[in-house]
Amino acid sequence: MDKRRMQILQEIINNPKTNLSTLEKKLVQIVAQLIIDWKKLNNWVKEIGNRWIGNSVYVFRGGRNQSDIMSGRFNCSSYDLRLLERKI
Repeated sequence: MDKRRMQILQEIINNPKTNLSTLEKKLVQIVAQLIIDWKKLNNWVKEIGNRWIGNSVYVFRGGRNQSDIMSGRFNCSSYDLRLLERKI
């Protein structure tokens, strides 16, 4: 979420005319933080994907040892496993 959107959310939360309860204000803040965290996660996934797209090769049963991983040799399941384990 860009700075301007966060500023607008803060203005809504702090504006007495919005008549938000304490709980509603907290919920707005939590949702804003979740959006920020989601964007960070999305950027991280893109970064990891871009690191290996075009820089890895498919090898049957590849990616099951550190040498394969460092050389960018994967098969589908080992690539997914490494990504989910955040080891690449």
